[in-house]
Amino acid sequence: MVKNPSHNLDGDFSLENKRITLNGNHKLTYAGIAIFNPKIFTNIKLKKYKLINILIDNIKNDKISGYEHKGIWHDVGTKDRLETVNKLFF
Repeated sequence: MVKNPSHNLDGDFSLENKRITLNGNHKLTYAGIAIFNPKIFTNIKLKKYKLINILIDNIKNDKISGYEHKGIWHDVGTKDRLETVNKLFF
C-alpha cells in the first residue's frame, strides 16, 4: 500500500492496524506488490479471473494484511507514466 498518487486520489483500500479493509479512514493505493498464500486461490475454478474479486472476498473475511510503503514508488501502469519514470533513471 502506498500514498495515493494523483491519478488515484481516492485510493483503493483502507489500512487499519495492518489489516486491509474496504471502508476506513486511512485510504491508500494498492501498489501491485504482494505475497499471496496459495490457499486463497484453491476454490478458483476459472482459468481467467480478476485478482480484485479474490482480494475483496478475502478482505471481507479479514484475511488480508498490509503494510504502508513510505519509500519511493512509481505507478508505471500506463505508457505515459512508464516513460516519465524512465526519464528519471535513464
